[in-house]
Amino acid sequence: MFHDLMGPIVARGERPNEGLALSQQVAAVYELQHFKDYSYASVPILEDLLARWGKDRETPRLLLKAIDDTLKVLRQHNGR
Repeated sequence: MFHDLMGPIVARGERPNEGLALSQQVAAVYELQHFKDYSYASVPILEDLLARWGKDRETPRLLLKAIDDTLKVLRQHNGR
């Protein structure tokens, strides 16, 4: 399930035609909070997406907030 979530989330920048609708993408990002055991993988990916997409004025703020919120939760799990 974790891998099923990550693919469509990152598709926005890598494979635009395979991405999710915004509401589904935001929900998928928040759903990652339930996969704390995979935070070693999802945190660096989400950090990279936030850095890249945060510079793009076309990136919806809702998506950036979802990534930021999820990073906070996952970092707490890692003690970062």
